[in-house]
Amino acid sequence: MTKKEKFLECNIKLTNLDDRNFVQKIKDNCEEVTIVSDNYYNEQEGSLEESIKSAYNSNKALTLEKDEFTHDTFMVTTHDWLEIRKIIFSEIQNFFLQNIDSLDQFYEILQEKTLKNLHDNTNLLENLTEVQISYIPKYIIAIYLILIKSDSNNLNMAEIQRTTGLSHHQTDLIREHFNIYPVTKRIIYKYLSLEKSEALVRFLTILLGDGNLFDSKAGWGFTITLNRIDEPEYVIFAISLIVTLFKKKPTRYPKKIGKGINIILYGKELVDEIKSFGLKAGNKTINQVSIPPWFNEKESYRLACLDELINTDGSIYVSKQNKSIIINFTNGSKPLVQDFIDLCSIFEIDTTDIYEDNRDDSIRYYVRINKKDHVLKFLDTVKPKKFAYRKKYLGIWLIILNSIHYKDLEIEIETYKIQNNLKQLLFTKDFEKFLAELCNQFKINIQDSEIEIAINISFLYKVRHYSLESSELYFNLFKLLGNLTSINLFLKLNGYYAPKPDTIKLQLEKYYIENKCKDFNNWYDKNFIKSTIFIQQISGKYTVVKFPKDLRITVSKLIYDIVLHNISISFDEIIDILKTKYQEDSLFRVFFLFKNDEYKHAIIDYLFVIFSVIKKIIQLKSFNAEINLSQLEMEYGLNRRYIREIITRIH
Repeated sequence: MTKKEKFLECNIKLTNLDDRNFVQKIKDNCEEVTIVSDNYYNEQEGSLEESIKSAYNSNKALTLEKDEFTHDTFMVTTHDWLEIRKIIFSEIQNFFLQNIDSLDQFYEILQEKTLKNLHDNTNLLENLTEVQISYIPKYIIAIYLILIKSDSNNLNMAEIQRTTGLSHHQTDLIREHFNIYPVTKRIIYKYLSLEKSEALVRFLTILLGDGNLFDSKAGWGFTITLNRIDEPEYVIFAISLIVTLFKKKPTRYPKKIGKGINIILYGKELVDEIKSFGLKAGNKTINQVSIPPWFNEKESYRLACLDELINTDGSIYVSKQNKSIIINFTNGSKPLVQDFIDLCSIFEIDTTDIYEDNRDDSIRYYVRINKKDHVLKFLDTVKPKKFAYRKKYLGIWLIILNSIHYKDLEIEIETYKIQNNLKQLLFTKDFEKFLAELCNQFKINIQDSEIEIAINISFLYKVRHYSLESSELYFNLFKLLGNLTSINLFLKLNGYYAPKPDTIKLQLEKYYIENKCKDFNNWYDKNFIKSTIFIQQISGKYTVVKFPKDLRITVSKLIYDIVLHNISISFDEIIDILKTKYQEDSLFRVFFLFKNDEYKHAIIDYLFVIFSVIKKIIQLKSFNAEINLSQLEMEYGLNRRYIREIITRIH
């Protein structure tokens, strides 16, 4: 293959043919060349100037692949190199096969013999660049290790790459050429091997809150921006979490203006790995991001997610009006705010509806937990780090609000606000220090014990006046529902006044002690049912997310008995029978939700799946056919564990 058979691809248009310096620079590095642009070939041999002129006169563009013009630039093109490399791979294989019994395991000798064969018997190496030729010895060893020395079903590619100095991309080209692939797909970012875990949930949630995942031409990686001045503990936590997961310290860039710090880690495979766990790259508000569905697989994942949502985009502050602690979550993505509500609901924590905040250029959404007992439940259940970081600050505020010196303190605080040009008083280390010094000035005790007492008092609430009639209703409902939150929901659905669950419990206790004269706690624990039906709106449709095991077993047995005696019975008839016979006792926990149409349709959809699976199982058994759990799972969308449970329980 000669030089004049090669062509030059360019991206520099020649607009001035009299530019002798440009022409001479090329001429100095190549004696003779045929110029090709697009599909144009100039077959005329001659000087470089004539070739350029010919291409220019034909209205074709001349471009150069590199800024620096070297002799190698005019040798083998990228397209030619790809084709020649494939031929070289095959020639190396042929040489190995022909000399299989005499192959020397000393790599230097093996390389020397194979290179000599390529040189003597082919002209493949004639016009290659030095860089291209430097790859050939590496290819020889790699092909030897892959084809001759290794089992194709159990290739240690990492070891081969270390031995040869080739990248995984290069070794993949060899395996592709010889049609040798791994049994399992190559894992991106092998050294990470990230798996679902509480730590990964925390990291991904931090990215959803205060992070940015980017995969553009500008680069690949993630950035997390935190407050290094007021929340240094959280900065340390986030960096430690990243090091634990990615085995590498991120780069930290403190902002020159403000209190922020950017924590950055780069890598395309890193981004691909993170995206494989359900996150989207790019603008979170435009994408309207939400938590990955697998966060709901374990309780520990849900708790970790709630913790980091509050630590990043949440706030815990004191309401001056109510002298109580409020929890707030704000984000530009409405689905993410809805996720926060749904996660709280699973733990029976009430929130407000979603509100819009469009005071700035962009719309943000927020939700609050402001009921005292539910704020306390959130803090006890989730144990957010933000509360631990700000406990002293919150306690000092509560002490000030309840102080006899409050009016004087309020004047000092307002002066501080004006002097520091603050629109509103938010938590900062400086403001916390100011409040502490103010208390010391007025001789107000703010020791840890006093802070603890102030916080505990803020969660106290008045108990509604006791009613015998209402308490008796709660007593009967608890025997059927076994859950205070379910009683609260029943009362709301049926138009009754619905006290808070803790208020219901207090009235239950008073009623039971006065009328039953027995140990209330023992009776309560015996009748308490922790698990309830949980229904969540997913993609605009209400869906059963959680259906208690005991209810599922009861429903399955009842449906099985009915269908077994009448295989042609319809689903609507099944529902009518269940409502008629069992809605007042064993299935009361199911049918009381039918008062709400969305809940009713969600439960009916869920029961229809159970009915369909049971009917299919009965039909398969009648023909002595094998019951394939995987097939049933794919066909009906019911978890195979539940299907196995149904099969076990109905016998």
